[in-house]
Amino acid sequence: MITSSGECIDRLPVLIKRETQDLSVRKAYDAIFWNLPEKYVWKETPPKPESLRNYEAHHLGYNAIQLMTVMENASFSYRVTNIFAISSRYVIDTPE
Repeated sequence: MITSSGECIDRLPVLIKRETQDLSVRKAYDAIFWNLPEKYVWKETPPKPESLRNYEAHHLGYNAIQLMTVMENASFSYRVTNIFAISSRYVIDTPE
């Protein structure tokens, strides 16, 4: 992709299933296409909740709670390094 300033940058495809990071080469992640040998079949379906879950924390002095997804951050901030991975520290040959 070429930005408005003329800089050429790469982005990971949205539907990629696996990515790696080699810090000896660069800080960016590389997307890896991995074709599953067969589709995973769930052993059991989780039960559907009967009602909305309300978590009250007013008695603790809170009037709002921010729910954030599990993502790897370079630091504690909103600057996410990879929105598709919980951690790049656990690298295996295949995502199985």
